[in-house]
Amino acid sequence: EQGEWADDNLTGLVISVSMPSSVTTLDDTSSGGGFSSIKSFTIPNTVTTLDSAFFAFWLNLEELIFEEGTQITIVPELLVGACPNLKTIVFAEGITSIGPAALMPFSLYFNELTLPASITSLDLSLFYMDSGFIFIQNLMPHSLYMLGTAPALTNYASLSELSFYGTLYVKEEYLSTYQTGDWATYFKGTIETF
Repeated sequence: EQGEWADDNLTGLVISVSMPSSVTTLDDTSSGGGFSSIKSFTIPNTVTTLDSAFFAFWLNLEELIFEEGTQITIVPELLVGACPNLKTIVFAEGITSIGPAALMPFSLYFNELTLPASITSLDLSLFYMDSGFIFIQNLMPHSLYMLGTAPALTNYASLSELSFYGTLYVKEEYLSTYQTGDWATYFKGTIETF
């Protein structure tokens, strides 16, 4: 079933895509290896399966939105690889985990990210990249807004020197959860409340 397409007559780019509610799976066969003309994409809350690297090589993608009421609980690894124009990702409540390198290289290009209160674990590769040839740490956005308690940090056993920086904004009632344990060990930036 085909979704609605909004065309940008000036550039020939597709501005946004609205998928029909009958869509439940976004996999590599449905992405066709990437749509280079789409600028904005909303993942409908009917989607239950989202493949790794689904949005890889969507070269003009600027905005990715998880619709409220999402059934996706885990953001898969390498979800937005090679999307150099991606500036905004809107996560919905219900997402509990963000997988290995799910936002790479998005985290190289953006200044702010908000994660919902439903997040219970974060893979530390959100904040570093280790391809075997290159190790970059401190890929955390300048401003990271956490709407809930401190999620567990995973995937750091082999990185004894890992630390990440930036400004972490947390709700006052959850502040103490970010000042102990792994967050106290690995986060070396500033924590502010909102």
